[in-house]
Amino acid sequence: MPVWLIAVCLVLELLVILRRFSINGHAHFQHLRLH
Repeated sequence: MPVWLIAVCLVLELLVILRRFSINGHAHFQHLRLH
């Protein structure tokens, strides 16, 4: 398995995790902004 392929897989997983957190974080920030 090439090293760049492993790096690409890791980046894709990080993007998925960040997307989940950004969705939850965005709702949280909107909630804070309402106050």
